[in-house]
Amino acid sequence: MLGAGCTQVVDGRAVTETPPLVVGVADVEGVVGAQLANTTADRVPPGPVTVDPADCAVAAGPSTTAVYTPGWSQYHLVTMQEAADRWDHSVTQTAGKYPDDAAASGVFSALTAGLRACTRATATDALDDSTAEWTFTVETPDPDTTRWTATQVDADDWACFREARRTGSWVVQTAVCQVGNGAPAATDLLDRLAENVAGT
Repeated sequence: MLGAGCTQVVDGRAVTETPPLVVGVADVEGVVGAQLANTTADRVPPGPVTVDPADCAVAAGPSTTAVYTPGWSQYHLVTMQEAADRWDHSVTQTAGKYPDDAAASGVFSALTAGLRACTRATATDALDDSTAEWTFTVETPDPDTTRWTATQVDADDWACFREARRTGSWVVQTAVCQVGNGAPAATDLLDRLAENVAGT
């Protein structure tokens, strides 16, 4: 399955080792039940996704500068898939550290506000200029956690199950994109990622 838009493979650099803060590939494979041979990583947030309407930039690109605005001191974006060009699972982990809890809370609040502002959008893939239409369904957020699903229209039930959390001065996210319910895996991975960044 080819992905687009919300899987966020934007100029990622292929890597053989992942940053120690993220959940390692073997553990991710165990959670999602697939062999993920291709891993890319970024240490700077990619630019916003090209999206129509433009005010859906947060929903279409939650790991980009649309959310992770300047001020972060650490940033990690790691994507794991079966292969570089075709995949049935795409797992993304994002972690951004800000100077203090208040700054991170501001980023998290902007994320949740951006999600509430968008229910449907067309995103352009940065790699090949193809477009895909997505719908966005957001659960009622907790003070520091929000969950939402991005479903690609007319794509055989392909969806990205996403979760974000503000933990201390960090804003962390996970996404599990697949056919079928990836929400439990996204929650499991977010709990592990949040534990990894705690105290750092």
